[in-house]
Amino acid sequence: MTTDPLKNEKQRKDTGERSDSLIDIIRFSNDPLERSRALAELQKMGLVEDLDTAPQIEKTELKAASPKKARKRKITIGCAIGIAISCIMCLLVGAINDITSTNAEATASARAKATSNARKTATAASNLKDTATAQSVQPLLYTATHWPLVLFEEFDATALNRVWFLGSYDDAYLKGSQYIVQNEYQWKAAAHRGFVSAEIPDIQKVSDFYIEAEMRETQGLSSAISGLIFRYISSGNYYFFEARANQYFRVDLIAGGKWFTIIDWTKSNALQRDSINKLAVLAKGSRYLIFINDQFVGEFEDERLPAGKTGLGISLNNPGDEAIFIFDNFELRAP
Repeated sequence: MTTDPLKNEKQRKDTGERSDSLIDIIRFSNDPLERSRALAELQKMGLVEDLDTAPQIEKTELKAASPKKARKRKITIGCAIGIAISCIMCLLVGAINDITSTNAEATASARAKATSNARKTATAASNLKDTATAQSVQPLLYTATHWPLVLFEEFDATALNRVWFLGSYDDAYLKGSQYIVQNEYQWKAAAHRGFVSAEIPDIQKVSDFYIEAEMRETQGLSSAISGLIFRYISSGNYYFFEARANQYFRVDLIAGGKWFTIIDWTKSNALQRDSINKLAVLAKGSRYLIFINDQFVGEFEDERLPAGKTGLGISLNNPGDEAIFIFDNFELRAP
């Protein structure tokens, strides 16, 4: 006997669809007669084992009533539950990320605020310290500026008894000239190599002292240096308070021919660009106070050179560098 597989498959499909329809009638119809007929047809189809269980059709054991649809419902329900769980997890993760992000932002903001407050506090404390120090040196400055005058030089071209070098020269380090021009001390320099040059007037050595002088640069590089030489003993032993046109100053010690930085390059708004600047040093024992345009800018202590002469200094760094320096109103006082 030959079996038609397509026909059998169609019969199974029709049976499944009919059983689904009968089950829906039993579960959802309000007509008792219609529900009874549907249950009887299911029994004839061999899909219900016990008629007594008809009122409990939802719990009746079906032998093969639409297995594909049952699986589909189960899969659909499973997918819905999975999607719901995934959504809940996404919401939870999002909420956690939001909380974490908020906490991180709050922490960063708090740290930034704390850092800013710390800096403000440190700056305020530094300003208070600087103010207190500046106030504390005023009595010393007042006393020093009233010490007896050792030398005051306003570089009057008609004055006699010169203590400063006047003339031109050309050596291994620079080609230079130093003259009084329009009642100012003009110092021209063209470097053959980097150098520091000191001009020390022929006056007495001092230990405690107050020295000041006005200076400016009329031509040259921002790296050109001019300043005050003090406690000068020889070309290998002296202090140099130096300033640049770019508003930086420094204090160096040359001792035994070796170079020591006492105060490294420091920016100071007390220095005026393209203008006359007055530098001053007050020395009492091993303590040194530094002033620019009557403003206290620093201090240091050093015992290596206890006494010496005072004067002016210039410096150029590189071969070919040129500059013209102007000095005026040099003043030296000592107790």
